[in-house]
Amino acid sequence: MAVGLTKDAGWEIGVRRTYPLSLEEAWSRVDDPAAWLGEEPDDVRSHRPLDRVRVGWRGTVVQVTVREAKTGTTVGFHQEHLRSAAERGGPARALEGRARPPLRPRARRQVKMISPPAAMA
Repeated sequence: MAVGLTKDAGWEIGVRRTYPLSLEEAWSRVDDPAAWLGEEPDDVRSHRPLDRVRVGWRGTVVQVTVREAKTGTTVGFHQEHLRSAAERGGPARALEGRARPPLRPRARRQVKMISPPAAMA
């Protein structure tokens, strides 16, 4: 999934997470965009049951997908047409925060932190 500045969709961001839920249960929790946006979307551009919902929201396009996975269902959030790189943090965090209560993630994997190169410090 592309993340960053794109030629056609401006700035974008995406996140995927696998939850220990059936496809049907995960879909039932993301099927209503107003529930995870915290408000009604501007418009509904695509709605494919048990697959994806794509909506216009605050001048951007937000898509949520569900896919069966070995350990449950992977839910993907993708937002495009953001105005700047700085906007990638705020809206994505807001979406993630609203999605967290109905979709409890599995235990997070341990990530080994490494020191950045001196040029980046």
